Amino acid sequence: MVQTGTVRVNGGGVFEIDPANAEVAIQAAIDTLGTNGGVLDFAPAAVTYQFSGAVTIPATLSNVIINGGGSTFAFNGATSLYGWRVRSANTTFRGCRFEDTAASSLGTGTRRIVSIEDNAVDMASNTTKFLDCYFKVTLATQIMHDYQCISVLGNSDTNALMRRGLVVTGCTFVAGVNSVPNQRFATGVVPNGITFIRTENSGSTFIHSNEFRGDIGSSTLTDGTGDPLDTIQVNATVASGTSMDWKSSGGSLNGVIQAGSTFTVAGDATVYKVTKLGTANGTTVTVNFWPTLAVQADLNDAVTVTLTSAYGHVASAIHLIDHNQSIVRDNVFTFLSTQAAASGEGGALIYSETDEGESGHSKVASNLFEDVDAWWVVRVEGLGSYANRWMNVEFNDFGRIIPKCEAVVSYSMGGACKVIGNSFHNIGGGPHGTVDTNGYPIDLLNCRTVLIDLNVGSIMDTTESLYHDSGGNQNIRYGQGNVLEWDY
Repeated sequence: MVQTGTVRVNGGGVFEIDPANAEVAIQAAIDTLGTNGGVLDFAPAAVTYQFSGAVTIPATLSNVIINGGGSTFAFNGATSLYGWRVRSANTTFRGCRFEDTAASSLGTGTRRIVSIEDNAVDMASNTTKFLDCYFKVTLATQIMHDYQCISVLGNSDTNALMRRGLVVTGCTFVAGVNSVPNQRFATGVVPNGITFIRTENSGSTFIHSNEFRGDIGSSTLTDGTGDPLDTIQVNATVASGTSMDWKSSGGSLNGVIQAGSTFTVAGDATVYKVTKLGTANGTTVTVNFWPTLAVQADLNDAVTVTLTSAYGHVASAIHLIDHNQSIVRDNVFTFLSTQAAASGEGGALIYSETDEGESGHSKVASNLFEDVDAWWVVRVEGLGSYANRWMNVEFNDFGRIIPKCEAVVSYSMGGACKVIGNSFHNIGGGPHGTVDTNGYPIDLLNCRTVLIDLNVGSIMDTTESLYHDSGGNQNIRYGQGNVLEWDY
């Protein structure tokens, strides 16, 4: 028997909710609220409410509080682009669980579990809050589009009174292992996939004391001969491309190989990285990889495989666009990866970008980043003729990081910024015990007036430095308080 849930409105009337079609009853409860808003209390905590369509909190309301009480709102991205659409002023979600239960392909179009949208009302004092909430996205198929857990859709570049504020504190965000898109490491491919928090033209944003992490999926591929995995061969000649079939000279092949695993083929020194979960059928397995095959792989060529666990993949954990007065602090980021990205495309766990004047004025401070495989970890970028100004990165801890491009902390067209007091440990010695020597702790490109001081760094590659100048920089002050070592 399916347990029926209830929502109590303002401590009075109770609406029973059919969990299989929850949005209808929840919308009816919201529609009973007056313009001054009110409180919706959900019970019991064990109920999962299935959403096949969106619930809207209209612009006519203000001061609405959603007390989830631990209830789960299961958004189905295969049937709807939205879970909740918030157009009201000053809305709070407390103790809510948000998950995606789509069991089929999501198709095209951006999905948003909670969409916070502008309207025609003066929103100078409008803030949406998420307190002690939980978001998890684990999908049945790979993500080939944008997917946002919390999305602030501002539409007023010039009118500060129309900008919405956002507070997120005490929340957990989880990316499942099926979140890895195709061409994950393809340079120039615009990142798609999960973004936990995305704001555009927002006002004050406070993201504090949250956990951002990926689920870990283990590779279980076996060749029937026990450890080590040393009988893998190419099953059919492949001249080029990013996919091939393997077999085992031992006669059987079972289990899965996770994205992030690496391999080489006899006669080719290139190290290829698996980009998609592969499941063996007992005798063969199809493997997708990057970069493109450099040397023809012939039938029965030996394949040397290094199996790894898969990390949750995100386009960005936090993406701030044309923002002001944003503070991202005291959060934990772990077991996450991003794909390759070019300028203006994200690819960072925290990505701040602007293409309008007077954006930035924010800080990323006192966060912990551990065991991440990222193109960049923090990326501050100005686009067009606009600099991203007064965007400071202070007192963060970066450990076991593999930067796939220039840096852990990367600035492009930054202005009047500080990079101070950060700890960079084991840079290049990141997830899965692998080493990548391409990244610097700090990189600047076309920046003006930046202070770099009191940072501590330890790097796997002894030829690199704490700070790298990519050119076009002016008035960069590299202080004497920076310390670097290569002792491992």
